[in-house]
Amino acid sequence: MIPPPGRLPELLRSACSERPDRASVNELVALAARIAGAYLRSRHVALEGSGGVQSTDDMALDLVGDLFCRDARGRFTALREAFEDVPEDPDVAFSRFRRLVFGRVSEGIFDHHRASDPEFARIVRNLKAAAQRAGFRVEVVHGARWLVFGDDTTPRPLVAPEVLEAMLTGHVREGMAIDAVLAAMAGALAASGGYRNAVPVVLAARVIRSAWSRLQRQALVDSLRVEPDTGSGDGMAPLRLLALSRVRAELGSTYVRTGKLSPELFEAYLSVVDRHLAAEVDDSGAVEASLYERFRLLVPGLERGEYEARHRARLEYVWRCARSALARNVRVELGFSASRSDCKE
Repeated sequence: MIPPPGRLPELLRSACSERPDRASVNELVALAARIAGAYLRSRHVALEGSGGVQSTDDMALDLVGDLFCRDARGRFTALREAFEDVPEDPDVAFSRFRRLVFGRVSEGIFDHHRASDPEFARIVRNLKAAAQRAGFRVEVVHGARWLVFGDDTTPRPLVAPEVLEAMLTGHVREGMAIDAVLAAMAGALAASGGYRNAVPVVLAARVIRSAWSRLQRQALVDSLRVEPDTGSGDGMAPLRLLALSRVRAELGSTYVRTGKLSPELFEAYLSVVDRHLAAEVDDSGAVEASLYERFRLLVPGLERGEYEARHRARLEYVWRCARSALARNVRVELGFSASRSDCKE
């Protein structure tokens, strides 16, 4: 928690004057950088920049730099725009200054990571285009872009991201066009009556991606329930299911409970392995597919490089354990002795 400086109103008045005092501006820069650094740490923002890895403090200073740009007469335009009247109460002044910094940092994070997060950049672009089609305004306020859905003159608090996502529950579904999501967001804010009728573009995009990701995770869980192939008639489906149950029990603690894999991703691995096992014992002459090809059906757009780096080793290990467990089950079914499988990473 950063305490508000008691001299903050005085510092702001000096910085917003026709002849800003250098020492006052330096104090404001240091305060803005501390606020920005706390913001970055609280959200665990990745710090990879174009020239390598930045420290949190360096990145914070970079992101607030635009707040201290001067015009031709040497005046700090962003500060003067935000503080036409400087509150006398240090707490009120600090609250406004913090919101100004948060808005700039949020906007700057998007610009800073545009290249490393193209999916998010695409959501932002589509969101702004959808706002234009719907007749909503996109305004730049204190260096940050805002979506304005209607009358925003009544003083109200900004909606928190988790609250906005909860408002959209029941209105957003898989495959829904972003125009419809934007309309649902505008309707939810209007119906609430307790929040501003506007949100930062970056905040809206994060909420939309979070809502979509939650829906996709649930859909993945629902679709990846491994069911026995009772229609094959080969008698192997129950043995495969038993093998997968064994692997789930033996590897679940290693991967899921320790956080190495999400439950959804672990179920995806099991689903791929089940299909691979079924294909291996199938004598119908069907075209064989690799583990990568089967996994890519569940994760469209997955590139070979990402698969090799993030999934191959673990997926192949799950596959070997499942194949070993299936072989053991077959030996037991045929009346032969079988040693206990050992699938521990």
